[in-house]
Amino acid sequence: MRKRKILNNAHESVFGAHLGAHKTIQRMKFSFYWPGIVKEIKAYCSSCYGCQLRKVIRSVDKIPITPVSRPELPFQVVNVDLIDPVDPVSSQGHKYILCLMDQHSRWPEAIPLKSLTAKSTCEALLEIFSRTGIPEVIVMDNATNFTTSLTQEFLKILGACPRFQHLTIQKKRVN
Repeated sequence: MRKRKILNNAHESVFGAHLGAHKTIQRMKFSFYWPGIVKEIKAYCSSCYGCQLRKVIRSVDKIPITPVSRPELPFQVVNVDLIDPVDPVSSQGHKYILCLMDQHSRWPEAIPLKSLTAKSTCEALLEIFSRTGIPEVIVMDNATNFTTSLTQEFLKILGACPRFQHLTIQKKRVN
């Protein structure tokens, strides 16, 4: 019981000021000694309620943050994906949304679609490209309306290089 009072005075009193185990050990080593004192001071300080409330938790990230390389120009590389089906259906019968996001500026575009045909997909892309210009690379998933011969021929005529990816991350964030 006497040890507890000594630890309390050395750590929690006005003079102790919750300075942590190391400084409490430094303060007590000149005035007190008993076997296992360092271990008891560390245990006392780590169980101190006031210290736990104020303690700054520093965690080391396991994966270093690296900059993401972006294209040099807007609409040079775009991500394209589909949201399907939208509920409720719009008053004009649109059930799907074609999403496009520029990798340079993160500018999103969305076009409502009534069906998921390759023709409607190409028309929606043409509508966007008429405003933004034709991108060099189009990153998309393996949805059937992107992999059809019509869509591939359409992109070939435009001179855009399709890249297929399992997920298009930016589109998922916009949704």
